[in-house]
Amino acid sequence: MKRSASVLAATLVMASLLSSCSEKDGGKDKEVKEGLTVTVKSVWDCSSLGLIDFMSKESDAIMAGDKSGNHFGFTQAYGSNIVADGLVNGDYDMAVLPLDEALGAYRRSNSTVQIVDIGSLTELYVVTNDASINSLEDIKDKDVLVPDYVQDLFADLAYQKDVNVNIVKAELEKCRSDVEASADPVVCVLPEPYATELVTHSEKVHQVCSVNEEWEKENGGTLAVDTVTVARKSLINEHPDVIKDYLEKHKASVDALKANPENLLNTVAAKDIVRDRKTAEKKLKENRSVFISGSEMKEKVLDYLDSIDYDDLDEINTDDLFYITSN
Repeated sequence: MKRSASVLAATLVMASLLSSCSEKDGGKDKEVKEGLTVTVKSVWDCSSLGLIDFMSKESDAIMAGDKSGNHFGFTQAYGSNIVADGLVNGDYDMAVLPLDEALGAYRRSNSTVQIVDIGSLTELYVVTNDASINSLEDIKDKDVLVPDYVQDLFADLAYQKDVNVNIVKAELEKCRSDVEASADPVVCVLPEPYATELVTHSEKVHQVCSVNEEWEKENGGTLAVDTVTVARKSLINEHPDVIKDYLEKHKASVDALKANPENLLNTVAAKDIVRDRKTAEKKLKENRSVFISGSEMKEKVLDYLDSIDYDDLDEINTDDLFYITSN
């Protein structure tokens, strides 16, 4: 019987891994007697740090021609929309996506994908070149530059803390350049690794607060979920052993990052995920990579969506959204 998992030919896997961010993954079905090589697409940013050890070991095994057991052929893209579109189109088997993109893919694919784990939590920081600002309350009634895609969590936090601010939507590059180069006081909200990079290398820019950590305190410890792993149901149903392997390897990868972050510095630098070495070193030690699966994953995701009043939650069959292991 033809297997439903789309499998890359070994040469294509190796070529895509060496080119860092291939946008075309082979989506052809192919049976591999010794196991499956499953295609996984992820976004090329700090949310991938918890996968670094996993990616590296799988790349080494595939390039060495190891055919024992299942393998995962990771490739990366710089845009989450590209990753989501490819998953919906069936170009690959699994994807690591921001939660909102994962929910969009679930709806657009007619519920043919499921979330299998949480891989990272949101990392947003308020930074400024104004030495007099040292807390969220200090930015009351001020203009705050905020990139469009990080606006909601910050706006929700400001509202809950009763800190009135004037949110000025701006491109990420403008936020970065203004807070670093302007002679005037500037406050902005930045994602990682940009916030850490600015604070690390600029004498006049400092971190005011962590948006996500402050938000979590205001919401009773509810986690601000960033990325999740999504798999096609055909893979889950026909090859549950593959999903089990993925979960075990993902957990081991996050554990390796937490236990010995310095061991992964050269790998991160070589893969060019965080280009500045000092920033990479700091982010490996201080990051929000996690591994949460099963019923706990479902609880954490639903708590977060409820906390942010996710608009389309009523239209989603949440009983079918998550893959919960039987053991």
